[in-house]
Amino acid sequence: MNTSTLRPLSAMRAKACLALAIACAACGDADPSPDALAVQLGDLENALVRPEPGISSSEFGSWKTRRQKLLEQAIQGPSALGRQALERLEGPALSSLDLNVVRGLLEVAARTLPAETTPRLVEIFETYGYPLPLRQTACSLLGEVAPEDALKRLKPLILEARPTRTLPAHEVMLEAYLTASAALDEDPVPVLADVATSLLHPDSARNMSVKALAQHPSGLGQSALEAVLVESTGNAYIRRLAAQALWQSTPESSCATFERVASLEADLKFLAFLANMIDSHCP
Repeated sequence: MNTSTLRPLSAMRAKACLALAIACAACGDADPSPDALAVQLGDLENALVRPEPGISSSEFGSWKTRRQKLLEQAIQGPSALGRQALERLEGPALSSLDLNVVRGLLEVAARTLPAETTPRLVEIFETYGYPLPLRQTACSLLGEVAPEDALKRLKPLILEARPTRTLPAHEVMLEAYLTASAALDEDPVPVLADVATSLLHPDSARNMSVKALAQHPSGLGQSALEAVLVESTGNAYIRRLAAQALWQSTPESSCATFERVASLEADLKFLAFLANMIDSHCP
């Protein structure tokens, strides 16, 4: 047998096998076909529709598990899937879709195709006429996937004490603002201090601002919390939140503040609360 002839043939076979392996690997990394993506999106839409009332708790739990699984798979999918989801939200098809389906498709589009979806998020968030839950979803997603746009649009709306148009809940906008400011390393304290100390803002937003100030120690934040601590509106809950936030953010000076406020406090229940704070935290 002529071994000199076998060696080149073996080398050729090895090269051919290597080329085939590379081709197969490339096929495995390629995006699914448009038809396959359409099937995936259709399965997701079906799973996003909330079941009719009356099903058993186990059936409801199975639905929630399947919905979450398919949604997570879609969110981790290719941008082509996000583009199909975005296209589903265009034109007359939008009005015919279940609200939960629309919210899910919007999330898939925003997380897989953020740049192209941002204008749609802004439109839905700002436009009266879209369902309020959908506008709130768009607002939250805007803070996550497009922080610069979120800061530009949300900051003036949050600081507007008397809105002149219908907007998503104040605390939803505030939470989206906090998400965006953290992503861009912008100091949120001026906004938080303004909302926390203004009686014109909703209590829910003020409460959220007070709690958030605990995570951002600063002189301005401390002044805002001290102002809330002594306000005489009868809102004992927010005063308690302010005391707790002061302890978390500035423990070294909060004891003196508690003792000073306690010496002038007329509300016996709040006085008992301050006494407990002092006993628990102050030497």
